Amino acid sequence: MARRQRGNSMELRQLRCFHQVYQDKSFRRAAQHLYISQQAVSYLIKTLEDELGVQLFIRHSNGVDPTEYGDCLARETRQLLTRLDSITYLIQRKSNTISGRVSIGFLLGHLGPFSRLTVSPLHSFQELYPEIELNWISASPRECEERLLAEKLDFAFSAFPSRADLFQCVKLYDFKWYVIMRPGHPLTGKEYLTVEDFSGQRLLMPEDEHHDRQQIMRALSSSQPPEFVQVQNSFFDLVYQNILADDALMICAEPHVAVFNPYLVARVPFHSNLLRSQIFLLKKRDTSPSPAAILAEDYLLAEWGFRDILAAQSPPQRSGGR
Repeated sequence: MARRQRGNSMELRQLRCFHQVYQDKSFRRAAQHLYISQQAVSYLIKTLEDELGVQLFIRHSNGVDPTEYGDCLARETRQLLTRLDSITYLIQRKSNTISGRVSIGFLLGHLGPFSRLTVSPLHSFQELYPEIELNWISASPRECEERLLAEKLDFAFSAFPSRADLFQCVKLYDFKWYVIMRPGHPLTGKEYLTVEDFSGQRLLMPEDEHHDRQQIMRALSSSQPPEFVQVQNSFFDLVYQNILADDALMICAEPHVAVFNPYLVARVPFHSNLLRSQIFLLKKRDTSPSPAAILAEDYLLAEWGFRDILAAQSPPQRSGGR
């Protein structure tokens, strides 16, 4: 690329776009993470290259690779962006001029002391920004999706949506599944369980988990189906009564396991693609978030340690699970 002098100086949005492309090695993935079109990413990078008079990336069929100028620009401006983010945060905190209401959804059981999504950042945000009314709920994946589409939630931390075309979704982390049972149950001797191990067993399922029951029934169509025991509260006396006295099993997500007394119940890893085992940040597509929602999202992602994860993410791919 021929070098030429330009009167324009680089803009902050160009620099942020450049760093996203540099991290993702792809215009397409960078566009998804920035929530802008791929054409917009191409335009911002092209204008930046024109203004600098150098080529920052080499384009190829699988994405892009930085040139020596791209490596240099990334190295010299990385700390600058971090500093600008810190300054912005400090000014917003000091001025405290942002106000409004922010509503957040969390997948049931994934907000609490044993989850990566702890409650303390929500409370600290409220203390820092008293002019912002922060509300949150724990709900099923379906309810999170419905509330997002109805614009009753600004964003949610939930499973991969059933209609991915209606949402912006970025994967945050994976979690594991276990099967809880009484100590001494015949299945405790296995290294891990699969859905076939549920054949002929008594299986506790919350009343709202109709989809999971259907998935298990279809997977065991040629075997003896399990006897489903519906429970309203998955973690208290009724559960212990069924597990300990009636020899029932219960599928339990990783954050829930710590609730159980390890001296009273045993747990065995559950391997299956039937159940969703990832947490995504979900937002309704084609909506403009409020300044308060943007501030809350950025603050919480930073407090929970997801800012760097988001920057390095590839676009989420739907797994075989629900």
